[in-house]
Amino acid sequence: MSERKSFTRKLFTCMTWIFFERMRSLYFCIGFVGLSAIVEFKFGWIGIFSASGSVVSLAGLFLNIKHSLNFHLNIPINSIYNKLAGAGIFGSQVTPEGEKWVQGVLSDEVYGVAFRNVSTTLRQKAA
Repeated sequence: MSERKSFTRKLFTCMTWIFFERMRSLYFCIGFVGLSAIVEFKFGWIGIFSASGSVVSLAGLFLNIKHSLNFHLNIPINSIYNKLAGAGIFGSQVTPEGEKWVQGVLSDEVYGVAFRNVSTTLRQKAA
């Protein structure tokens, strides 16, 4: 494998590890925003803090592309489980593990929307 392919694979693996798990993504975004604020205020680099909103937006986008915004549908967990699992017309019984999985999917979507809203607010405050 070439050096470039190896680097690209490691980069995407790192991005997947950080951005596709909501708590890691939350901690990374908080750290990045805090660090960019410190750099801007200490070194006077204008625009670094406002640019950190794009990273928060990216984190929200990555969390949302995993799923397809099912949290707002107001339908029973059983129906969401069957939709996400691709069970088809007849559906299946939801196990406790399946219900926990659906709750994780819905939480990822809510976190993703929140990240995007925070990034929009950061950009508006900086402007």
